[in-house]
Amino acid sequence: MWRIADHDSEIWLFGTVHMLPADVEWRSAQFEAAFAASDVVILEVDLNHGQSERIHSLTMQLGYNANFVSLSSLLTPNENARLANAASKVGILPDLLEPLRPWLASIQLTLLNMAGQGYDSATGVDANIASMAQAAGKRLAYLETVEDQFAVFASLSAKVEKAFLMATVEQIAANPGTLNELIQAWATGDTKKFSKYFKDMRGDEMPGLHDALFVRRNKAWVEQIAKRMKGAGKAFIAVGAGHLPGQDGVVSLLRARGIRVKRL
Repeated sequence: MWRIADHDSEIWLFGTVHMLPADVEWRSAQFEAAFAASDVVILEVDLNHGQSERIHSLTMQLGYNANFVSLSSLLTPNENARLANAASKVGILPDLLEPLRPWLASIQLTLLNMAGQGYDSATGVDANIASMAQAAGKRLAYLETVEDQFAVFASLSAKVEKAFLMATVEQIAANPGTLNELIQAWATGDTKKFSKYFKDMRGDEMPGLHDALFVRRNKAWVEQIAKRMKGAGKAFIAVGAGHLPGQDGVVSLLRARGIRVKRL
């Protein structure tokens, strides 16, 4: 967690994990104090308020291959064999992935892999913070829309989409314990190890994915934070922990603008 403040504004930046095992205790005294002091709680996106129909519509429009193109037709025989192996490990038939664009197949495999290891979005930090804010009567705001988030993936080039999928396939095959290592790094505040995970995951062949998923979004969020600092009030901002540290992270980008950010 980091803090930004001036004479009339105070902002806390808290790095979240979207899915967690139910037995992970993540609320600290510092978190509780910052959350309680805030006037508004800001999350990445609203996934709770009547969004299911919109999400389903966007998934069908942007996540499925057009003109009856199959996922397997976009891959080599070797890549299809590796995909089938990963699908088997997470408990899904490869045929069920056939209609999906590579980016959506990658996300489906990741979610199934996490769920199989006991991770659940219902016990994730973001969902809990949203519930806490509602219970406390705090105003909720969001950095992005659902459309914004879908556009990140739907606009990827075919090459980057495929690389994204195959990186997920390799991660499932080779690193079954990576998720627990990642959560341990997050829980202990090891930002270097946490950042290294995302760097290793994307590899050298996916700079386009990193730019789309992190850099451009981080820059847009920094604009919103800087604008908020020109006003007054206290805000608690909770976003995926991978967005905060690192050279292209929100913290470094804020500091590059001359905004003082203190880690708590």
